[in-house]
Amino acid sequence: MPTDVLQITYRADLQVLVARWMRQPSTDELQNGYEHLLNVAVEYKCHTWLIDAGRRADSNKDRTTWMVQHFFPRLAERLPGNVHLAFLFTPGHLRDIETDPQLPPLSFFGNRPYQVARFTEEQAAMAWLAEHRQPQTSKQVPV
Repeated sequence: MPTDVLQITYRADLQVLVARWMRQPSTDELQNGYEHLLNVAVEYKCHTWLIDAGRRADSNKDRTTWMVQHFFPRLAERLPGNVHLAFLFTPGHLRDIETDPQLPPLSFFGNRPYQVARFTEEQAAMAWLAEHRQPQTSKQVPV
């Protein structure tokens, strides 16, 4: 995946996969980007994601159907357990999303294996992800 479109970093210290859209992606770039993101998440067994869409021009609402019908079900198949996705938007972008009747409300994700939250500040998004981080298995050192 070209880094001029999407940058992905696994933060082992926080157990968070950070994906930053660097510009508005085409439909193919968006779909390939999310597939690549899923592959990285499976590799690290990471269930908490920060998706920074602040540099995108819009929410790609015309691609919401693909996300809901194709990507999220694949996410649930490939990454068992609850996955928490914190989306980071500009305030205007978030306002547009929350008032668009074509986009699913957050309640849509209520009892699914993938939970979505929307934020305008990275610190709040990371705090939400920290609340939902899966506990690490403790390693016992023999004495």
